[in-house]
Amino acid sequence: MKNLLLAVSMCAALLVGGCGKEDEKDKEIARLQKELDESNQRLDDMMKSVDDVYGDLESIHTKESEALRDAERTGGEFSTADERLDNIRAELKENRRKIAQLETRAHSSRGNTAELQNGIKRLKGRLDERDRSLTQLEERMRRSRPAMSEVQFERRIKSLAKGLNSTTKAEQRSAAEAALELKQAYPDRNYAALIIPLMRVVKNDDAERATRMPAAQALHLMHSDRGDYAIDGVSRYSNDREFRRYCTKLAAQRAEENDLARMEREKPEPATLTER
Repeated sequence: MKNLLLAVSMCAALLVGGCGKEDEKDKEIARLQKELDESNQRLDDMMKSVDDVYGDLESIHTKESEALRDAERTGGEFSTADERLDNIRAELKENRRKIAQLETRAHSSRGNTAELQNGIKRLKGRLDERDRSLTQLEERMRRSRPAMSEVQFERRIKSLAKGLNSTTKAEQRSAAEAALELKQAYPDRNYAALIIPLMRVVKNDDAERATRMPAAQALHLMHSDRGDYAIDGVSRYSNDREFRRYCTKLAAQRAEENDLARMEREKPEPATLTER
């Protein structure tokens, strides 16, 4: 009898142990299936992001055409077209940021991302194509640009001041680059309204270096005492070492210009010969 009870107990133990192993297998299968579903969902989300950027780039292509039509339709009134181009440039930069994020997510994903990687590669090609197209459009408009009227210039200055004061980094950078281009194209106009906005950008260590550099160059070209003082201060105290060196170079150029101007002023008048 004892032997029979022992045998029954052993069978029961084996049966329970087998059921426990089956439960563990079921749980492991469920866990793996959940991970697979989550991975597939992430890939689906990333592919949707790729499609969204494609849509953005197609929209940018349409906006480029509209910007050119604006300038042609108004017979040389470029203020609206300029704003469109600034916005398009900002959108391109934002899409470049999105693509960089997608690349990072794709590299960290454990699923099969071959299709996604190919999609991102095609996206980068399209983005470069749109970037080149925009550069060509800007050059075409620059060549056909008539002399800007005072009213147009004032509108442009207000638009750039707004962009420089923007909290959106892409808009701020676009405005800084445009301010430099405007100063180079029209060096003798009045840029007083941009001095303080440019100074804020130059002195802001949280701003991107790619924004601060054109802002500093534009400020330097404006020959403002306040602007020069700001650049000199940044050359000493900025946390961005490379930008500090850049401002040091600008400050040194200004000091050299001032020294040459002082020497020219102090140069003695040439002696004149008096007739006997």
